[in-house]
Amino acid sequence: MSSYWLLLVCVLAVCEFPGCQPEIASFAPTLVEQHAEGTSQEELQELLGTPYFELYSKGKDAYLDEEWDRCVWFMEKAVMVHKHVAEHKFRCRQRCFNQSVEPSFNGHSTLQMMRKFMKRAACNDRCEQDRLDGMRWEGVNEIQDEMDARFPYDYMQLCYYKLGDLQKAAGSAYTFLQMNLNHNIMRTNIAFYRQIEAVQQEWFRDREKNDWKHKFMDGMDHYLMNQFEDARDSLEAALELWYEEYEKCRSSCERPNNMVIKKNDLWLSLTDRYVELLLCRRNCIVRMSHIEGRFVEQLLANMFHYLQYVYFQCKYTYMYCYKFYLANLQLQFTTQLTDSIETQLNRHS
Repeated sequence: MSSYWLLLVCVLAVCEFPGCQPEIASFAPTLVEQHAEGTSQEELQELLGTPYFELYSKGKDAYLDEEWDRCVWFMEKAVMVHKHVAEHKFRCRQRCFNQSVEPSFNGHSTLQMMRKFMKRAACNDRCEQDRLDGMRWEGVNEIQDEMDARFPYDYMQLCYYKLGDLQKAAGSAYTFLQMNLNHNIMRTNIAFYRQIEAVQQEWFRDREKNDWKHKFMDGMDHYLMNQFEDARDSLEAALELWYEEYEKCRSSCERPNNMVIKKNDLWLSLTDRYVELLLCRRNCIVRMSHIEGRFVEQLLANMFHYLQYVYFQCKYTYMYCYKFYLANLQLQFTTQLTDSIETQLNRHS
């Protein structure tokens, strides 16, 4: 494991003695609450036959009707089923991505490309039918956006408060805020919860905190305590988990599209759809740069920065790397992608 990341940091860096120790942002580690808690296998299987957007809609209806217990029940189940569906759809897309193409259309690149897309689509459709039992997905882009933005927790924080469950109310409010940093109303709600004497600090925890964040926080803790061998292991694990989560985010951009096609030309329509896909994927870097209620600029680059310094402290004497690590590669890629997208948008607007 160490040799892989050691080689990658070497490739991405220009070796120079590190003149200063990288600064550490103060992050507070938290725990993850499992959505399936208290749900039996039989109940889970029954729920998986109900589309998550129906559960979510029923939760909103219960909220409007002030039926607080039904509100939290439907919202919790909607979040759980959504995570289950997203995981299976990712596995299907991952499995079908590299579908082989028979050399039937040598010399005809368009036919070859379209055949590959058709084979991937057929594979993905079969896989989802098998794994999700034909669960309906179409027509839910707006709800998908709300699920990604953690809107269910916005509803749950008030419903739990009305039920007198301050622990889950505070946790739901905090979880929502992690992806909605500029939501002033929720900041006010959290300030209100903090003023309640019975509310404990550890109740403010991110229920959607990913495994890579746990490993990253562990790595930072070891780093601050000068436990560099342990920091190395945690940061390497965090990077692997980060890339896995990043691929899931990119995969989620391949969802159904509800936009009205205004162009009659096939290739212009395909271009519009593909540009939309690129914009969504580009935003994954932003979505995965939120940690403990803060947006961390160049988070991925800083993970490599900490790792190269840990390697140095672990006596990898040929790893005196400081200036140019992943940030340069990431900046170059982001700039090129942005220019490409803007060119496409200007051309076809």
